[in-house]
Amino acid sequence: MVFAASIIQTVIKAVVIGAVAFGGILFGKHLRTKKNAKEALENNDK
Repeated sequence: MVFAASIIQTVIKAVVIGAVAFGGILFGKHLRTKKNAKEALENNDK
C-alpha cells in the first residue's frame, strides 16, 4: 500500500510540474508575440 501511495504522489507531482512548464511555455510565446507586434509597429512608423 505504501508503494502505491508513493507512485501516486510521484505521478501527481509530475503532472503539476508538467502543467507549470506548459504554462510557462505558453506565457513565453504570448510575450514573444506581443514583443514582435510592438517591434513591427515601431518599424512601420519609421
